[in-house]
Amino acid sequence: MSDTTEQDEAGASGAGRRRLNLTVLTVAQALAMCGAAIDLTVTGLAGMRLAPTPALATAPFALITVATALGSYPASALMARVGRRTGFLLGSAAGLLSGLTSVVAVMIHSFWLLCLGTAAIGLYQSFSGYYRYAAADDALPHRRTRALSTVMAAGVVAAITGPFVATAGQDVLSEPFAGSYLVVAALAVCSALTLLLLRVAPVAPSAAPSATPSTVSSAPSGGSGRVTGAATRPVLAVLTRPIFIAGVGCAAAGQFAMMLLMTASPLAAVAHHHTVADGAMVVQWHLVGMFVTAPLSGRIVDRYGATAGAAAGALLTAAGAALAVTGDSRPHFVVALALVGVGWNFLSVTGGSLVVHAYLPSERARAQAVAELLGAAGATAGSVSAGALLALLGWGGLNVATVMFLAVAAGLLARPLLLARPVTETATETVTETATETATETATAPGDAAETKDAVGARMTGDSRQSS
Repeated sequence: MSDTTEQDEAGASGAGRRRLNLTVLTVAQALAMCGAAIDLTVTGLAGMRLAPTPALATAPFALITVATALGSYPASALMARVGRRTGFLLGSAAGLLSGLTSVVAVMIHSFWLLCLGTAAIGLYQSFSGYYRYAAADDALPHRRTRALSTVMAAGVVAAITGPFVATAGQDVLSEPFAGSYLVVAALAVCSALTLLLLRVAPVAPSAAPSATPSTVSSAPSGGSGRVTGAATRPVLAVLTRPIFIAGVGCAAAGQFAMMLLMTASPLAAVAHHHTVADGAMVVQWHLVGMFVTAPLSGRIVDRYGATAGAAAGALLTAAGAALAVTGDSRPHFVVALALVGVGWNFLSVTGGSLVVHAYLPSERARAQAVAELLGAAGATAGSVSAGALLALLGWGGLNVATVMFLAVAAGLLARPLLLARPVTETATETVTETATETATETATAPGDAAETKDAVGARMTGDSRQSS
């Protein structure tokens, strides 16, 4: 067999594996987010029903975001050791545990058991938050942003079906909401079965077994998966790169603003004499806005650069907040929160796109862990502070404060965005399969050749005008 034929077959095999992985991760994302949407829909009501005092009613809901934040770094560290597929399966197991524990909790009227169940769904989200990174890392360099946004777009399934399934299943069993939590468990099982099909190529781990916590390995890995000839550099050097700061900053700012307004909006809607069902509808349209534009936002970031994507996200979020100030009718709430959701999507896709270009394969686990931790911390801060800030400032004041926060964040992130440049692999770290597949795709589809380093760098700063 000729060398050209072998390269063609290797490239075709790699392309098929990448397509399979992207499909698996997208389906798994839809299932995980549908389960999370069900939990978010019913947990506030279940907590109110089971809480020993009204002051504790929101504790199960808050534990979802808190557990997500606390679990993000350990989840990445675990997957660096056992592999992503095993880690993702453990995450699905946490989702199954969450659903079953919550079913038992509402059946026996145990508030504290419900808290344990909702914390477990947060842990599930800690693992599922890495689905988009897995898709981006598995893609060719010029397709990373599109792969990331494709996985995120699966959330629109959860936004549309999650609240409906939660409502339809709440009375299936003898106790309210037990049926909804049973669906969460079933979705986690489906996710695990889907993830069994995942075929992720080996990537150098983030640190040698002997490395200290303050260092990150920059050496390639051997066949055993251990780092060979490990040279180390301070992890601070990775985390202070402008492209990493810009990516994490965009994601964390978007998470904080989104969670602040999403958490407060149902309370504000009821306070302005709308029904509980109206408040749920506001959140549902907000969730649709969060994910329905993911393919579009990915293409915009690819074509016009991260600066344009970040600006679009900040302006759309600010526009939603500004609209909320102008009135308190149901259309005002629905459109405002939908715009906030779309703005979050642009900021999240932009942030994720920057982060996946901010590290070498050997730095992946730690860089992604810090990015997820800070993003989850932003979401937790927004969720936890929403009630107090709403009581202090009112709905209009809260939205004005959000616009001011976005303006400050834009000022702080302007310089890192302008200085952002992608980090590229050294010759010894280049993945042979990627080079082979790129060569094959170039030969078979000349119009879709891989980008050069300069082209990727130009796109990160918004200077590229090539078509995606």
